[in-house]
Amino acid sequence: MIAQFSAMARNSAFALAVAAAAATQYGSIAHAAITPAVEGQASWLIQQGRAPQALQLLRRHHSPSSRSPQHWFILGVAAYRAGDLASAETAFRRVLILRPNSPRAKLELARVLHQRGDMPASERLFRDVRSQNPPAQVAANIDRFLAMMQDRNKRGHAYRARATVGVGYDSNVNQATKEQTVILFGLPFLLNRDARQRGAGFGFFKGEIDHVYRFDRHFAWATSVSFTARRHFAANDYDSYIFTAATGPVFQPGERTTIMLPVFANIVRYENSALPSSRRFYSNDFGIAPQLRYALTKTVIFNLTTVISRRHYFETTARRANVFRGVAGFDLKTAKAGTFSAGLSLGRELARQTIYSNRSRGFRLGWQYAFAKNFVVSAYATYDDVRYDAREAIYPATRHDQRTTTGLDAIFKSEALRGDILFSYAHTWNNSNLPIFDYERDVLSLGYRKTF
Repeated sequence: MIAQFSAMARNSAFALAVAAAAATQYGSIAHAAITPAVEGQASWLIQQGRAPQALQLLRRHHSPSSRSPQHWFILGVAAYRAGDLASAETAFRRVLILRPNSPRAKLELARVLHQRGDMPASERLFRDVRSQNPPAQVAANIDRFLAMMQDRNKRGHAYRARATVGVGYDSNVNQATKEQTVILFGLPFLLNRDARQRGAGFGFFKGEIDHVYRFDRHFAWATSVSFTARRHFAANDYDSYIFTAATGPVFQPGERTTIMLPVFANIVRYENSALPSSRRFYSNDFGIAPQLRYALTKTVIFNLTTVISRRHYFETTARRANVFRGVAGFDLKTAKAGTFSAGLSLGRELARQTIYSNRSRGFRLGWQYAFAKNFVVSAYATYDDVRYDAREAIYPATRHDQRTTTGLDAIFKSEALRGDILFSYAHTWNNSNLPIFDYERDVLSLGYRKTF
């Protein structure tokens, strides 16, 4: 949704590209104070992705009084790769004290400062290296990086629109049992065909519009609006319309932190023909959904999403509830295997009547991989365990649901259509100790997304 802030993430990639190009064009700093054997072993550990071990090895041989630029340089590289940005900054600054005009050390320090959020100092170092007429590849990467940094300071609007159509099947659209006879209030009741479980296919359309206005590189305002219409092929009383809107500030105090504070509204309407049009609204939610995204390292990102809302049901005040939900997790980025994500969720719904109150807990797993620059695939799985606080009189037990969803998404960036083609499939099954709440649902969709 926050299209403008995607450029900030790309800045890190450009900084890496600049440093990588510099490594090949400038080479390393000559003369090693650490023995060649120790340096070779540390370099091998870094190449194998074992930077913390390399840093430990170098620190055992580290001499704070060393006047060897290479001594401090390899220590800085190991510290940076291990995520110790403070030590890396100290090491690269020491290199520049010993060798003030080293372009390679300036680029490495610029990269560290960029990660630590000191953008002015990082920009000055990049411009300093650029003024020294570096090799063409290094110069081109620096120019692109500086252009993106300047663009971040501009005010402006960004829009993204998405339209999705799809089909699905719900095995228990009317929340009923397959049995012909049920026990209610201790007495047997015979159900007719219409009262027993019914499956139905459906088609749906969803339209979404996102807007971001960026005031500066630290502050923006984001708004999103969506509308979903679902029509069943043989159960029209369960056709529904859902309208959702959210708006709020986005803060980015540093390169590693993004904070969002949107307020939202969600309205649901069912087209039940037994009710007059004015009474077909089902529920509405109003609340706030704070979100935090923090980069612990360049490959590990912490995410926290919370929802606090008031839910009102139009037909009854007994179900009116306060809803709390939180999801905390991590994204792990790897060079070859893509991005893995995992998280835990907790939820609580406190209704006026305890038979509607419930608590939930679950987990989320995901994986995303770019097979090509214009083709990305992601897979995910979620599980939620929902337990209600009290038994409703007509049921033999307190309700307990276990819901699992698995899905697959594919995104193809089309140059011809100047947008993204999105394909999604999801399967959900809900197992309940009360059979009327058992269901399976399949959803297949195709969408188009365009950023302006």
